[in-house]
Amino acid sequence: LVHDGHLLLTRRAHAPAAGTLDLPGGFVDPHETLEQALVRELGEELGLRLDAGVPRYLFSLPNLYPYAEVTYATSDSFFAIELSTRPAVTAQDDVSAIEWLPFAAIDVQAIGLGSARLAVARFLAGVLG
Repeated sequence: LVHDGHLLLTRRAHAPAAGTLDLPGGFVDPHETLEQALVRELGEELGLRLDAGVPRYLFSLPNLYPYAEVTYATSDSFFAIELSTRPAVTAQDDVSAIEWLPFAAIDVQAIGLGSARLAVARFLAGVLG
């Protein structure tokens, strides 16, 4: 989520990488599109309601995600949603906090999961040059 030169990052409430920065998101449920999963996850984690037609697909990255003593190989998909106004959001579900950070102030090393860290770095490289 992008607004006025700021990127919304969350703090992870649970393992893996609890307490580190992350992007909002989660797993796709059966019979769900990527866009539907994105809208659902933003609702669950931030209390945000968006139209499924709003997200702009950026890219995907391979990831290894450890959960409940199993490591899952995933293909993580990343989208950008540029907002004209900053929405009211609240930390819910597996999010402990929400931070709107100016692009230039983001420390990608503070992002706990590898694919999210690389995704934010790629996004910032495109924005900041």
